Amino acid sequence: MKKIFIFVLGFILGFIVATSSTNNYEKSIDMFQKPGNIITKEPGKVFQNLALINERSYENSKEEPLTETELRAFRKFIQGTEEVLAYNSFPYDNETFMTMASFFRSDYEDVRDLDLDAFLYNCPIYQTLEPGKDNEEFEAVKHSNLFFNMSYDNIEDFYPTLEKAITPIKRYREDDVDEILMKYTGIKVPDLTRDWRAILGYVPEYASFYNTTSDLWVNVFSPTYGYKNGDIVKLYNEDTEVYCGHVLTLKKHDSSWLIVSYLPIKEKNN
Repeated sequence: MKKIFIFVLGFILGFIVATSSTNNYEKSIDMFQKPGNIITKEPGKVFQNLALINERSYENSKEEPLTETELRAFRKFIQGTEEVLAYNSFPYDNETFMTMASFFRSDYEDVRDLDLDAFLYNCPIYQTLEPGKDNEEFEAVKHSNLFFNMSYDNIEDFYPTLEKAITPIKRYREDDVDEILMKYTGIKVPDLTRDWRAILGYVPEYASFYNTTSDLWVNVFSPTYGYKNGDIVKLYNEDTEVYCGHVLTLKKHDSSWLIVSYLPIKEKNN
C-alpha cells in the first residue's frame, strides 16, 4: 500500500511540473511576440533562442499574401514609385529611392548589424567639403580613420588640399544619420552592433562621418510579392542576372513601418 501511495504521489508531482513548464514556455513566446518588447543580445544564446521561437511562431501562424494594391503601397514606401523597377533602373533624383537603397547594400538578420560603411556609400544626406570654407575641417579629416590604410606621403600626394583632392570629401553629420535611421529602423548610430565611430572616418569635434566615394553603387530592391501576419510584413523580390532575391522584413510602427531585417532568399532557404 505504501509503494502504491508513493507511486501515485510521484505521478501527480511529475504532472504538475510538466504542466508548469509548458505554461512558462507559452508565456515566454507570448511575451516575446508582444509589440514593443525588445530582447537584447546578451546573453547571445537567449536572444537566438527567442528569435527562433518568434520565427517559428510566424511561420506556423496564418499569413496572408499581399494584394497588388498593398504591394504598390509598399513599393511607394521603399522606392518612391509604385512600379516594379528593373535591377539596373536608378532614379537618382528620387530621394526616397536613394535613401532606402542604402539599406540594401548589406545583409543583416538584425537591423542593428547594418553595415554603416556600406549604408553611407551613396546615402544622399551628405554635404561636400568646400575649398576655402572647410579647410580646417579637412585637416582634421586627414587625421581620422578615413585614410587609415594610406601612408602620410600618399595622403599628401592624393589629398594635399581640398582644391587638389582626387575625389570629393563627403560629410555625413551624425544627427542626419540618426534621423534617417530612426525614421526607417527606430534606432540610432550608438545602437548599432559595431562601434562605427571608431571604424570609419569620424571626427568628434564635427560630430560627422566622412567618405571619399565618387562612383555610384546602388542595390535595387523592388518587391514583386509578399506576406502579412499581424504587424509583420515580409516582402520579396525576384532573382536577377546580377542580384539574388532578397526578403525584407518590416514591422508596423504607428502609421509607418520599420526595417527588421534584410536577407538573401537563397541563403535563408538553404
